[in-house]
Amino acid sequence: MMSISAAHQVAERVRLGILEKLPAVNEVLVHVDAEDDFFEAEGTEDPQKIVLMRPQSEIENDVKKALSVIPEIEGITHIYCHYLNQELTVQVNI
Repeated sequence: MMSISAAHQVAERVRLGILEKLPAVNEVLVHVDAEDDFFEAEGTEDPQKIVLMRPQSEIENDVKKALSVIPEIEGITHIYCHYLNQELTVQVNI
């Protein structure tokens, strides 16, 4: 594990390395997440046992299906899934 500031240093080196080695690329975004997205299964001591949450594609399909029956919703511009502390928050822009 490393500090957030150290992770940002690594991210910047990655960004600059990609820009240097791939001249056709003109923008690179490297995201540093301050919290693990994966957790050990509750009650286990084995770090290899990871609890995976539903994939974003499945959640997007469910959200689109649920919203399709509401005539006032004319369209969906973005669906964001935020996985934090083994919980899911879905943000829908309509």
